[in-house]
Amino acid sequence: MITCPECGGRFALTWRLYFQAPLGKLSCPLCGAKLRFAHRWFYWVAVPGAAAIVVVPLVLLGFRLQGLPLGAVLGVVGGLLVVIPFDRWMESRFAIPEPDRRD
Repeated sequence: MITCPECGGRFALTWRLYFQAPLGKLSCPLCGAKLRFAHRWFYWVAVPGAAAIVVVPLVLLGFRLQGLPLGAVLGVVGGLLVVIPFDRWMESRFAIPEPDRRD
């Protein structure tokens, strides 16, 4: 659950909110305040690390089996099925919501 720093309300980071905020900026669904997510240091290690652990082997496997097109497809599929859900989980558990005063 995410706590809005403006209204103090708690809300879940749903898939809809996640995809509406690709750069970590969203509006609180309770009060409408503009928010941005700050990240703890381990976010910047965990998400790229997960991408490397999942996507790189899939790309290499696809490249070895059928060449670059299959490698690219497997990399994208791995990213969609594993890395994006992991990123959403990290955002919902560890992101620090802050008011976005920049316009």
